[in-house]
Amino acid sequence: MKYSVSDRGARGALARIAIFAGFLGATLVPIQSQAQAALSPLMYFNGSSAAGALTLGSDGKLYGVASESTLGSGATAGLLYKLTTDATQISTLYQYGKLGNFTGGGPRGTLASDANGNLYGVTAYNSIDSTTLTPFPTGNGTIFKITEAGVYTRLYSFSNYASTTAPFINSDGAVPENSLLLGSDGFLYGTTTTGGPNGTGTIYKIATDGSGFTMLHAFNAVTGVNVDGRSINSDGVNDYLARQLQLFQQPRLYVATDGNLYGTTNSGGVNGTGVIYRIGRDGSGFSVLLALDASPDIDTTTGAIKTNVSGGYPGSGLVQASNGLLYGTTNALGASGNGTIYSIATNGSGFTVVKSLDTTTGIHPLGELIVANDGTILGTTSAGPIQSDGTTQGVGSVFSMSADGATFTTLYAFLSDATSVHTNG
Repeated sequence: MKYSVSDRGARGALARIAIFAGFLGATLVPIQSQAQAALSPLMYFNGSSAAGALTLGSDGKLYGVASESTLGSGATAGLLYKLTTDATQISTLYQYGKLGNFTGGGPRGTLASDANGNLYGVTAYNSIDSTTLTPFPTGNGTIFKITEAGVYTRLYSFSNYASTTAPFINSDGAVPENSLLLGSDGFLYGTTTTGGPNGTGTIYKIATDGSGFTMLHAFNAVTGVNVDGRSINSDGVNDYLARQLQLFQQPRLYVATDGNLYGTTNSGGVNGTGVIYRIGRDGSGFSVLLALDASPDIDTTTGAIKTNVSGGYPGSGLVQASNGLLYGTTNALGASGNGTIYSIATNGSGFTVVKSLDTTTGIHPLGELIVANDGTILGTTSAGPIQSDGTTQGVGSVFSMSADGATFTTLYAFLSDATSVHTNG
């Protein structure tokens, strides 16, 4: 499999895979070439966690975010950082909170970039009160722009809740924890995980100068919970529990060749296991393309793993391959109970489980899929595969797969002792 490293998209794709090790052990590692025999530790976040993948800026440097710290010092409210692609230099681009600025708190997701040297992102809170021993967040989140030189602008602050009791509703959504999508029309598109008229989150757009904020869709009210305790409604919801289990990683919206936005939710829908949806960039035509299959009600005290056909609780957004199909992943369920990789047409037809993951391949896929120049699909798992001793579970992997699923290769396996093994050259 070949990549054109001079191509900005391909280099960014490898960069986005590289950050995955930061989720696994708070260590950022670079993937510099396929010939590299092992991954090398680059930095530790001093109590913070990598809260998104890396973005390749217009200056050829990599940019990322780290969440608020669990320690009493360091990146108390989170930070934005940049590093060189050869991993020789790293620096803090912007510091939130105790050691810096109260312009937001808890940055999340992968930064979006434009050709003019601007980066765009979100924070889950407006600020973090670090005057107490245990810092706590305030406010419902922000959208920001920062230049590659570190000039920071807060573009938008989400409104306060109308009530201090559930459901937590407001006019525009609250707690954005997903990556922004920068459209060719000059608008940023994103979702919130709560708030809005029903307290279940919203889809929105905003111009890159901070003007024209528009709520495109408000997800419907919760009507119950499924056997796993996840919310049920008609059109999807991102549950707080699922967000925590998935280490803040929330799916980015995707623009397909038809110009529509496509996305997933980690819960909600009629079965509570998540949905795949489509919406026009003007907010028209919202449609649930598929509600994932129900999770079985079984006695989990026996150690039985829950399975179904489609998988459930998506761990990524969607990406379109050259065959026109959309591809995504589920974090759990499926034939082995460990998640799936699926494809679906843009009209919602032809849903297919392309690969059901198991302990030999890596399990519980998490993070966005990437389509390489040759049509190969790349992604990451958050656990597995089984290590060479035949019993110890690894802590994640990087994989490649043909579009039809016939060929599946583990490129890197992250081992439980924080080392890594390069398995395919």
